[in-house]
Amino acid sequence: MTTTFDTALQQMLNPVNAEFFRNNHWERESLYVPGPRDKFAELFDVKTLERIMTRSEVFIKAGGGSAAAVQLAPDQAKAAYKAGMALCVQNLEKYDPRLAAFSREAASSFGLMASPRFNCYISSDGKGFPMHCDCHSVWVLQIAGAKRWRYDNRPAMPYLWDALFAFPEWLKAFNIKHPDARIAAPVEDEMADQVLEPGDLLYLPRGTWHEPKAVGYSIALTWACHPRSFLDVLTDRLERDFERVPVPPTLTDGPPPSLPPSLERYFADCIERMRDRLAELTPADFYEAWRSEVFPQQGVPDALIAQLMTDGLLGQTLPQDFWATPNLGS
Repeated sequence: MTTTFDTALQQMLNPVNAEFFRNNHWERESLYVPGPRDKFAELFDVKTLERIMTRSEVFIKAGGGSAAAVQLAPDQAKAAYKAGMALCVQNLEKYDPRLAAFSREAASSFGLMASPRFNCYISSDGKGFPMHCDCHSVWVLQIAGAKRWRYDNRPAMPYLWDALFAFPEWLKAFNIKHPDARIAAPVEDEMADQVLEPGDLLYLPRGTWHEPKAVGYSIALTWACHPRSFLDVLTDRLERDFERVPVPPTLTDGPPPSLPPSLERYFADCIERMRDRLAELTPADFYEAWRSEVFPQQGVPDALIAQLMTDGLLGQTLPQDFWATPNLGS
């Protein structure tokens, strides 16, 4: 049965049914959904992107053909783009009330304790980040231009805990460090190959190999969900009891040959307190934590969103064709 929280999720997936998606694709299989060019026009557009990019606190990342990325100030973004770097404008939901509301609704529709966020990737022809897989599921909403995606249909590792690039040295280091969780290199000849145009959607489960490259130019919005584990929830519950109990200082010239008595007493006391606290917890305690995070109270928007709502246009709007012509203008 479709819930009231499915509105945002269904908007992304149309015409695919949201419940069908959750039962058949969520964290299992990639999904490409073609759509009309104006499908996401009410959610996000280039003018909204430009307005957000004028804010001094916005985090903008730029990268080329490697895993390395650098942080830019907003006034450096145009020059980096002209130089051929792909830009990533992060956490857009902090600066736009439509994206913030959409993100909350979409996350709630899964009943997930997660940290969802919107990023926007801006790429000139042939640019993009190299083959990699992420530690979170991602929805790609093509806003303007086009982008070619090569991707696997299923995850190489379902519960990958950190982003991983397909460079041989990265894979070797990962498999040495985690011998019980080995991950295979992507087989590029077996990958799907799809060009996204405005209105198209691509869903990739976490742990799925993919490589995006702009065709002409590309502006794409991504919605990423970072699921939280039971350990995350448990840590939140215990943090209030233990965060103010510092590890005692131990004066030594180097690693002591055995456990210092002061540390032994400290660790023993913490273990005993943790046992007592765990014995008191019930499933209902975790349900309350789940409910408050998945269905948060809707109050007054934070200061940044409130300011954005009242300021109107911020800064000067770029020429309409700026992103399509990175080698022109100043």
